[in-house]
Amino acid sequence: HSAAWDPVRERMLVFGGSVGEASQTLDDLWVYDTNSNSWSQLPPSAGPGPRQGHSAVWNTGGDEMLIFGGGSFRAGSDANAEVWAYSPSDNTWQLKNSSGGPAKRLRHAAAWDEARQAMLVFAGCCSGTGWFNDVFSYSLATNSWTEHTPAGIVPPYTNRVRATWDPARRRMMVFGGIGQCFL
Repeated sequence: HSAAWDPVRERMLVFGGSVGEASQTLDDLWVYDTNSNSWSQLPPSAGPGPRQGHSAVWNTGGDEMLIFGGGSFRAGSDANAEVWAYSPSDNTWQLKNSSGGPAKRLRHAAAWDEARQAMLVFAGCCSGTGWFNDVFSYSLATNSWTEHTPAGIVPPYTNRVRATWDPARRRMMVFGGIGQCFL
């Protein structure tokens, strides 16, 4: 599953995931409200469909959750490279971009750069193509992707890695992961 913090409404949104080693991939959206200390499921709306191995970030300026990648793994389906936005104000999903960026992938890391209004994506894997150690950013302003070549030591090809954004130093920090892709 993925999770993102909605600071305006003081709640966590949890989307998709799988049950029992991917035997069932979910497309439900849940909210944990810290004020009432309770969970509730949001009514379904047309959106990205069943998804696991995807990432989520919160766009504070746009008041929306963005998700990237993942896959359903039903009937031979594979990972994807789609960016979807969920708007809590009207309970709608919108496909933002699915081309010109990173290869289809899952189990990658993502972070949100509020100053640039951009989602950064690092690493991950995909059935049939192995794993990655590349870095891309998706700009909301231009609805386009840019590949980056980091200076210094680049972490190895990995998946199941985690990331966070350091706004003071304007950098994505990554940790962990494994160097093989188990699908």
